[in-house]
Amino acid sequence: MLRAAEIPADSLRGRVFEISLGDLNQNAHEQAWRKVKVCCEEVKGYECYTNFHGLDITRDKLCTLVKKWHSMIEAVAQAKTNDGYTVRMFTIAFTRRNKRQVKATCYAKNSQQRLIRQKMMEIMVNEAQKSSLKDLFKNL
Repeated sequence: MLRAAEIPADSLRGRVFEISLGDLNQNAHEQAWRKVKVCCEEVKGYECYTNFHGLDITRDKLCTLVKKWHSMIEAVAQAKTNDGYTVRMFTIAFTRRNKRQVKATCYAKNSQQRLIRQKMMEIMVNEAQKSSLKDLFKNL
C-alpha cells in the first residue's frame, strides 16, 4: 500500500472523488443519501485542494422514490451562474394521488408531462442565473 507521500502529485490532480454529504458535514447523517463529487485541482504536501464537480443521489434513495402506478418526469437544464460557471442540472418529479381519489393509478398525459418538464426547466434556469455557484449549491 502506498502512503500519500509516495503517490505522485500528478496522479491525484484531475481525479474526481465521490463523498457522502453525511461524511462531509458533522451530524448530517440524515443527508447521507446525497453524494458530492469533488475534483482535485492542486496537491501540496498531504493536502488536496478540490473544487465542486457534481451532486448526485444514491441508488437506494432513488429506488425508494420511484413507485408503481405513478408517472416519473425527468428534466435536464443547462445554465450559467452569476460567477460564470456553466451548470447542468437534472431533476425528477413524480405524480401523486389526490386525497379522495378512487382510481389506483395517477399517470400524467404526455401533454401534461411536457408542460411540467418545461416548468421544471424554467425554474432551474432562473435559479441558476440569479445566484452564484456557492448559493446554488446551498439551495440544492
